[in-house]
Order: sequence, then C-alpha cells, then structure tokens
Amino acid sequence: MPLELSYGKAVKRNRVKRLIKENYRLNEDKFEIGNSIVFLVKKNADISSITFKDVEMDLLKIFERIGQE
Repeated sequence: MPLELSYGKAVKRNRVKRLIKENYRLNEDKFEIGNSIVFLVKKNADISSITFKDVEMDLLKIFERIGQE
C-alpha cells in the first residue's frame, strides 16, 4: 500500500499561490494589464494534482479573454 501524505490547507493554498505567481512572472510580457489582479480558487477545487502547465494554460486563457473585452 503506497504511503499517502496528508498536507494541511495552508500548504496546498501556498502551493497554488506559488504556481500562479511564477506563471505570471514568466508570462508577464504577454499581459498588457494595468490594474490589480485577484485570483480566487474554488473551495472544492482539487488543487493537490494541479501542475505548473495547468496553471499556465488557465492563465493564458483568462488573459486572452480579458484582452478581447
């Protein structure tokens, strides 16, 4: 039986924040935003299996939609 580690809510929340910040930093030149940005993660979102690439794709999709408006 594989060993499963149980992480607290803060650990998961901080991991998501780090992923979002790093993705934004690496793609900042693609975004022409002059306002503050607030990210909300749904309570029931499964953030334990989220990857760097998942966050990057979501951010690019979001900012693409913002640019169209």
